[in-house]
Amino acid sequence: MKDRPLFFLSAPRTRSSILFEMSEPYINTRFELRSLKGHSEFFLTRSPWAKFVDKRTGQEHQADMYPVADRSGDITMHHVWPSMYKDMHEAVEHKCEFLATLQAQRKHYNVKGTLECGLQPELVILLFRDRHFVFTKRRNITDMVASTLFALRIKAFHMRPNNEEHYRQSLSEPITLTQDELAIGKRLLIHCNRLWAMENMCEQMNLPYSTVYYEDMDTEDHLINTLTELHGTPEWVDYLSEDYHLKVPMRIDKDYCKLITNYDDIEELVNMANETTV
Repeated sequence: MKDRPLFFLSAPRTRSSILFEMSEPYINTRFELRSLKGHSEFFLTRSPWAKFVDKRTGQEHQADMYPVADRSGDITMHHVWPSMYKDMHEAVEHKCEFLATLQAQRKHYNVKGTLECGLQPELVILLFRDRHFVFTKRRNITDMVASTLFALRIKAFHMRPNNEEHYRQSLSEPITLTQDELAIGKRLLIHCNRLWAMENMCEQMNLPYSTVYYEDMDTEDHLINTLTELHGTPEWVDYLSEDYHLKVPMRIDKDYCKLITNYDDIEELVNMANETTV
């Protein structure tokens, strides 16, 4: 049994959400941590689905994710606009200071780390230095980018019973990514490389960390085995809710080479990113 709660630092489309959700009941109980209300991804700057619309002009504005704590210390993530932050760096800095203030009051939280953490790595590592860091990655980086862009296009990151028909229908016709969408992919790779650099920081600071891969968690049994290894005990399974199966996304095989007509443009982005980091 590990004597530290897990802190997931995750690129998108790496099974991180299901790992977090399945671990949450055990971690909260064993280590007396609190969950967030509204959203578990505390450092997420903007939700891709939450937008404000100006009724006069019809212009859409993407909402910021902003934490608010009540008197008891419960944190609710709110969608706000206009933006409360100058940029993403300031957002992560503010959120680290926000949590540090609550930690000083002996209030501790179970949150999921996202790409934004790589913008202020020293602050994030200092804040969670009592955790076991878990980096969730994908060996096939091209498919990670393709999967993310495809999910953004169809507005669904997972197939579940409540959206199965929409999800399957979205797979019936291939899509062609626009230049704006490819630009999102380019920015995604930059953020991923910043996040993954935190592995070396953990190594240099002698902090405990693990790295797990999407490709090794292709079944529910493999997910459970991965979490048992991460927690250092099978005891965590006893804390799963009876309906936890509903949290496991429905699996469907996808070939992004066929689903995205300009898949080769994504390959080019990844190759360029690799050359930049060498």
